Amino acid sequence: MARIQKVDLGNSIEAWRQKTNLISSYLGDLDDLNTDDSGTIVGSLNSIEAKVVTAATARTLISGANAGAGSYVSLGYNNITGVITLTRAALLPTDIPNLDASKITTGAFGASRISSVDATTITLGTVAVARLPNLDASKITTGTFPDAQLSSLSVSKLIGGTINASHIPNITAEKIVHGPDSGDYGAVAKSALPMDLVYTGGSYNGTTPQTITSAMTFEGVNLFGDSAGSPGGTITANKAAIFNSTVEVNDHVTTTTNNTLDIGTASNKFANVYATTFQGNATSANYADLAEKYTTDEEHPIGTVMMVNHGPNGETTNCTNSGIPVGVISEKPAFLMNSEAEGQALALKGRVPVRISGPIRKGEAVYAYHNGCASVEFNGAHIIGIALESNDFEGEKMIECILKL
Repeated sequence: MARIQKVDLGNSIEAWRQKTNLISSYLGDLDDLNTDDSGTIVGSLNSIEAKVVTAATARTLISGANAGAGSYVSLGYNNITGVITLTRAALLPTDIPNLDASKITTGAFGASRISSVDATTITLGTVAVARLPNLDASKITTGTFPDAQLSSLSVSKLIGGTINASHIPNITAEKIVHGPDSGDYGAVAKSALPMDLVYTGGSYNGTTPQTITSAMTFEGVNLFGDSAGSPGGTITANKAAIFNSTVEVNDHVTTTTNNTLDIGTASNKFANVYATTFQGNATSANYADLAEKYTTDEEHPIGTVMMVNHGPNGETTNCTNSGIPVGVISEKPAFLMNSEAEGQALALKGRVPVRISGPIRKGEAVYAYHNGCASVEFNGAHIIGIALESNDFEGEKMIECILKL
């Protein structure tokens, strides 16, 4: 902008000419001075001043919008040089939106390009196997992949690190496909499994022997053997294995050492063991009599003295004072012979409760009486046993006796 010139009209024409020339030296030829929006000298000067853009004005002319979680670019302006600079910032894991994995259709991620990312960010689609690099499992640090987001993945893709158990969803066995052409379902390297891995149930249906080499806990129903119920691969447990579940075994349960290992402990016993044939030595029993199954003419109460039935209905009936006693109806035999036969268990030896009629003293002999009862009265009847307790009650009661049949 030219300086304002003050003209003294009292000066000579020469002074006016000099002032005019001086103005021209600043503005140029006054005859050519013009703008699109003004045809006068003053208007042109004002228009030129209005078109000058300062640094502050330049910055206000640039607007920006950011709809993401972070700042991706920054804009700088040098008011001395007039240079505008656009700077791109790197994306952080938190800047990545919830992506549909199907959007990734070409190329493969380099492992070094993948940050420690929360797996819950992938919410839709399935990552194609071809898009995955040979990835160190330690890159997955938080979150859990939904089962639907996992493709059928060759375990050979996992070449290092250990997958934390909390990041592994409950996954069906069909999702694991073998990489090399060997084995039944492929194998996850043992070095990639955490020591405290919990197996949540399923089946081992292969034929390749498996060895448990570290402590493992099995939940749910676990089936060992193939799906048809035929013998499957061998399971060898060299370390403690805890089964909080029903275990179905379709093959023999064996040991590699003789007469050294136990089933259960003195403080943690099994409740009942069911088998067809027991071969071995029994060192104790909960009950105290040896019994055998015989058919009876009717259902007789516990403690009834029994004899051979001469009629057609059943092998035995309640004993009379003239009959020959063959046993006493037992409640809980310590050892039961012919356990699968029909009838009731008759105690043959040991100590059992016996139906006694009349008062009795400990150590007295009891004899066959009538209607399946015994009594201390001796009238030529056969002996039943020796009383182990006293009772003054005149009627019928149960008295524990040592059988002497």
